[in-house]
Amino acid sequence: MRVFVDRRLCRWVTDVKISTSGAMLVIISMIIAGFINFVLWSIPNRSVFVEEPPGGKFKSVSFGPFRNNQSPLALVYPTAEQIEEDIKIIRKQTDGVRTYTSLEGLENVPALARKYGLKVIMGAWLSNITTDNERDVQSVIALANAYPDVITRVIVGNETLLRGELKPQQIATYLRRVRNAIRQPVSYADVWENWLKHPYLAGEVDFVTIHLLPYWEDAYSGVNQATISILRAYRQISDRFPDKPILIGEAGWPTAGRTRGPATPSRVNKARFDSLFVRLAADHGFDYNLIEAFDQKWKIKQEGTVGGRWGLYDADRQPKFEFGTPIVENPAWWKQFLLSFSLAAVVTAGVAVFGLPLPSTGLAAVAILSQGLAAGWVLALGRALDLPYFLHDVFFAFFMLTLQTVASAGMIAATISFWTTAPPPARDAYGIILVADYPWFARIGRLAMKVLLMIAVIWSALLIFDGRYRDFPLPAYAAPAFGVLALGVFRLLSCSSGCRLCEAFAFAGLFERDIPSAPQTSAPARSWLEVAKRRPLESRLALALIAMAVGVIVREGLVNTEATLWSATQVILALPLIATVVCDRTETAENPDFSLYRQI
Repeated sequence: MRVFVDRRLCRWVTDVKISTSGAMLVIISMIIAGFINFVLWSIPNRSVFVEEPPGGKFKSVSFGPFRNNQSPLALVYPTAEQIEEDIKIIRKQTDGVRTYTSLEGLENVPALARKYGLKVIMGAWLSNITTDNERDVQSVIALANAYPDVITRVIVGNETLLRGELKPQQIATYLRRVRNAIRQPVSYADVWENWLKHPYLAGEVDFVTIHLLPYWEDAYSGVNQATISILRAYRQISDRFPDKPILIGEAGWPTAGRTRGPATPSRVNKARFDSLFVRLAADHGFDYNLIEAFDQKWKIKQEGTVGGRWGLYDADRQPKFEFGTPIVENPAWWKQFLLSFSLAAVVTAGVAVFGLPLPSTGLAAVAILSQGLAAGWVLALGRALDLPYFLHDVFFAFFMLTLQTVASAGMIAATISFWTTAPPPARDAYGIILVADYPWFARIGRLAMKVLLMIAVIWSALLIFDGRYRDFPLPAYAAPAFGVLALGVFRLLSCSSGCRLCEAFAFAGLFERDIPSAPQTSAPARSWLEVAKRRPLESRLALALIAMAVGVIVREGLVNTEATLWSATQVILALPLIATVVCDRTETAENPDFSLYRQI
């Protein structure tokens, strides 16, 4: 094998006649591209110090001990042993827990909480299923009477009004029943606005339980302004119900998911929010419960990625951060950088040894292109491995990753073909099939890009019309967008006879060997309508991408950085289509067969 590789290297050096300066160009290109890659990975992952909140422990945290293979949807519940493991983990950080049901294994919580010295706010879940409500209410009454020293308060119903499953009078019936059967204070929990809409319920509870989640507020606020919105909402409730104690039943920040205005989910932002909120609660004497102890990925089904990522611990029971120490958004970022850099180096070395003979400029272009494509691919791989939970989500994530892989490979193959100094043979001198130069290989890459572009349009339409729980697909499109720009720039700079901008960036040209130059004639240009009729796919897809980019900005606002980046990505992806239409417009009737931009 070593002799074989040495012979290939000798052939490359001999055929291309690369100079020392040419070799240095390739090495320097790889180093510079690798350094930029490193910077792009490291900047969002700089360590941030977050002060430990006062008191040493939280007053209470929401407790949903569901593991990755468990969920109320699948009717698979945690065992008493698993609940005990979880209580032993969180008792170091909290004095109490809040449950949302008294069934589904959670009936074991009071006994275990007594064992480990925790207090419990016990919940009964209410929905539009009467039989389930009856079972939960009976259970919470029995538990409250059996563990009066552990269960300090009971909450009957959680955001039932928000979901529209019961009316206030129906909830009041359950509240009266529980209040008459136990000695602990009883409440109902919902978003703070619903207490103002349905003040009638305040007369049916011993204390008012409100949810203050600035991330979900219609009036967007970033994490640094979150305490302001919390204080404003709390004061409205206290002014409206001055005779009722108030419990902040949920306050928290998600660690992953889509951005809403300036509200960005992240580990660092959650740590900041929790620290700021607990400090605010201490200053104003708020009674509170943080959401939540552990990530619950099953919630992704109902609330998207963000719904399953509110935990202090991930679903594998690993802490996401530790107060009072430097916090890194993605602790594994340096591994991902090394993987992307290594992949790019392997591709570049493989092209040098096994590909067509390339000049130093061509190999430098491969080094730069592969570095960007590899970084985007690793980013998408990390997202595919981390976020999906349900089988269809996993399938779609890896389907997108496959499309990205094929499109990236097609772009590298096109770069090899574009710079090759020899005509494309079927096999080289050593009998190795030169797959990178096969026309079908470029066509597959081009097809993958077309599918990605169509999915981008559909995804944006969903974000515009039903985007509350949908993520922006930036990781899946980082590599294709970079590849489009890089290939267009490479071709523009390397046109020996000079070529127009549209010729360098036109879609088909990004996956082909040559760039023809349009003949200069005095014939009038075609009308845009005529071009649209000649190229319905290119023109419609380009128009759809631009329209969706504008729509996302209108829907989300410029204050949403993630939405702005996604819109910019769509514009970049539309450039080759626009370039194709522009080139076609200036073709002349005297040259009907001109250009490789005939079809995308």
